[in-house]
Amino acid sequence: MHFQTALENLRMKKLIAACVLAAATLPAAATAGEGYFGVQYGTFSSEDADMGNLGISGGMKINDNVAVEAMYTTTIQEEDLGGGDSLSVSGFGVFLKAQSPGDVYVNGRIGVSKVDYDIDLTGSWGFKMAEDANGLTFGLGVGAKIADNASVELQYTKFPDLDLGGVTFANDMIAVGLNFSM
Repeated sequence: MHFQTALENLRMKKLIAACVLAAATLPAAATAGEGYFGVQYGTFSSEDADMGNLGISGGMKINDNVAVEAMYTTTIQEEDLGGGDSLSVSGFGVFLKAQSPGDVYVNGRIGVSKVDYDIDLTGSWGFKMAEDANGLTFGLGVGAKIADNASVELQYTKFPDLDLGGVTFANDMIAVGLNFSM
C-alpha cells in the first residue's frame, strides 16, 4: 500500500511539474503567435478498462486555423482489474491541430504520442510491470467559445495500440476541457 501511495504522489508531482513548465513556456510562445492552454478531464479506455484521466495542454497558433499543440494526461482514477490488481496510464503527445473558424467549431489533430502503462498484478501474480506504446495519434473535437479568451471542447483521441505478447489493446480517450487563449 505504501508503494501505491508513493506512485500516486509521483504522478501528481509529474502533473504539477508539467503545469509549471507549460505556464513558464507559454508566455514566450505567445509572443510569436497566439498561445493557449487547457485542462481536460475524461475517460482513457484500453479495451475493457476505463480510467478517469486529468490532462493539460498548451499550444501556439500558427495562423487562425492551425496550431501546434502538446498534451499530457495521467490517471487519477485507476481501473480495478479485480483481485487487488489495477491499471493506470500516463501519456504525452505533440500534434498539429486544425480548427474551423467561428464561435462554434470543429477541430482535428494528428501527431505522435507515448503512453506509459503501470500494471499492478501483485494481488493475483505477485508482481508489477510497466509497458509503453508509441506512435501515430489523432483526434477529432467540437468546441464553442464561451468568452473572448475561453472555450469548452469535447475531444476524442485515438492513441497507439499496446501490444502485449501478441495481444493488442486498442486505446482511446474522450475528454471535455476548457481552453484559455493568452
